[in-house]
Amino acid sequence: MDEKILGKINKKIKEINSLKNLNSKDLKFKTWHISTVNLLKMLPSDFIRDTGDFKKLTFSDTKYHRGAKPFGTSDNTRYVEDLDKASKILKKITSVKKEKAKKEVKAKESNAKK
Repeated sequence: MDEKILGKINKKIKEINSLKNLNSKDLKFKTWHISTVNLLKMLPSDFIRDTGDFKKLTFSDTKYHRGAKPFGTSDNTRYVEDLDKASKILKKITSVKKEKAKKEVKAKESNAKK
């Protein structure tokens, strides 16, 4: 199951590039975001901090701007910045999982030699 989740997270990382041309109100982004959050919920409790960091990303400017349009350039800037942060968080999760898998393989090999 861990390998399936790892593969799905890697797929989510690759999808980020196609989302940068969109905005936080786009249905394609919303679908990606919801499915990514649901995927992160399936991770072991070791990753609760990373999952929380991902959930905190707003992907839009949440400040009130008097007389401003409902969606502005500041929203898009924040959206792209948060996509970059999301990518870093997801990459961190996958790198930790790879390191743990390598350690487990080494431990099995050393036990087999004994």
